[in-house]
Amino acid sequence: MFFYLFYTIFQISLFSNINISYVENQVLPQEIKINQKVDFSLIITNNFSNNITVDKIVISGIDSDSLKLDIQTPVSLGVDESKIINFSLQINNNITYNFLLDFNLSIKNSKFSEYFLVKTEGIVSDYYKSTQNLYGDILIEELKNVISEHTVHTYRNARIFMWEDLHNINGTVECIYTGQTIQHTTGIPNVQQTRFNTEHTWPQSLGSNSEPPLSDLHHIFPSNEIANARRANYPFDYVTNSIIWQEGGSTLGKNDKGETIFEVRDVHKGNTARAILYFALKYGNNSNYLNSQEKVLKEWSYNDLPDEFELQRNEKAFQFQHNRNPFIDNPHFLDRIGSLAHGGFPELINNISIRQNKITLELDIIDNFNLNIFNSGSSNLAISNIILPEFLKEINFSNTTLSRGDLISYNLEFDNNFTNDNLKGDIIITYNNNEHHLIEIEVFKFSSIKNKSNLFISPNPTNNFIEIENGFFEIKCFDLFGREININSNSNILDTSKLTPGIYFLNIKYLDGIKSGQFVKI
Repeated sequence: MFFYLFYTIFQISLFSNINISYVENQVLPQEIKINQKVDFSLIITNNFSNNITVDKIVISGIDSDSLKLDIQTPVSLGVDESKIINFSLQINNNITYNFLLDFNLSIKNSKFSEYFLVKTEGIVSDYYKSTQNLYGDILIEELKNVISEHTVHTYRNARIFMWEDLHNINGTVECIYTGQTIQHTTGIPNVQQTRFNTEHTWPQSLGSNSEPPLSDLHHIFPSNEIANARRANYPFDYVTNSIIWQEGGSTLGKNDKGETIFEVRDVHKGNTARAILYFALKYGNNSNYLNSQEKVLKEWSYNDLPDEFELQRNEKAFQFQHNRNPFIDNPHFLDRIGSLAHGGFPELINNISIRQNKITLELDIIDNFNLNIFNSGSSNLAISNIILPEFLKEINFSNTTLSRGDLISYNLEFDNNFTNDNLKGDIIITYNNNEHHLIEIEVFKFSSIKNKSNLFISPNPTNNFIEIENGFFEIKCFDLFGREININSNSNILDTSKLTPGIYFLNIKYLDGIKSGQFVKI
């Protein structure tokens, strides 16, 4: 059974002329079952009197593999035009997710951002309900508590269940290490006849030789006798040299440290990892056996996720002994655990997301913008100062700490007391005591700058190049939709060979003003 609580959606518009909202009946669900794909849609509407361009949509606060969108940028929106953007989301942890969608926009010469912030909840079965939003040692202890009680069967009865049901597919049982099979129906097979016996993934000699771990189905498996003996009690790792034995993809040899280790065949790497990690969680890190192999076991678990057989095996084991392996049900519990061998929280990451590193405002169209600061890391983000260039109005700032997934937004406005036609400066954000983030900002009044309309352009129409008057310091080229186009220049010769046929507009800045004109690419 799955439970549902609530969800919160923050949607703030930088300008009344840009609106981003959910499409009716296509809202992100209140809560999402982990590993289940859900779809939702946003609609962006342009209420400006000019065309706008969505240059790109930047995702913060969630893995880009988890959130997919169906739009190719850049995309143009005409006056009063709307675009629907479809998203597909699949999350893998029962935690609160905040993620930010930054719409990087341009209108004529202005570049700024609009954003949409979403909060949703990943959910799991009631069995793990108590682990919601837990991390580190607290999560370890709660998972340990969840699986602590189980029905302990005799070693004989546990093995009978394993051979007759857990690993028996239509009378065939397979060795986990070599892939060899035997035909078997009832009871425990005779090792002298079949050469198969029971492997304890956590070796008996290192802590699993008595009950309850001796009979715990979550770490015992059928194995070929020789493979079992070759594995012995060696830890798991990658064999890189000095192979001693190998069969069916499993290998005994040396790792890159010169240690003798056992490498499991690929199809069982994740199963092995989750069995060892389960044992360490439930029974402790006996003999410090996990220490040297925890890193590689986590890698194996991520690279070889549970298949249908392992999921069914976990369910059958639960029906028999009444506890589960949490790392099969959700391998991504490991994301939130620093170490089962040593305890502690996962490594904290400082990450400040400010997607517009340069903001340009054409004051005839826009004279304000929102500065959005989003904490997409896993540690707190302490913002101690924001310094603005003198041509922006002061803001009411005080020291602020953002938790994981928090956003703070400041509306910044141009100070009309400045009469210069073109102004440049930096916004400097200080966070975590001594780290800095700079945002370049430029504002100008296009209509007040002397505009020399008859820009010399030759040849026009053109194919491979055009020539313009020399002495400029900035070139901007736009297509009919108002989208800025990159154009290569060598002195006053502009390369047009890669442009698609059509009409283009040039704004060229000179020391004494701006010259503009248009040309046709054929």
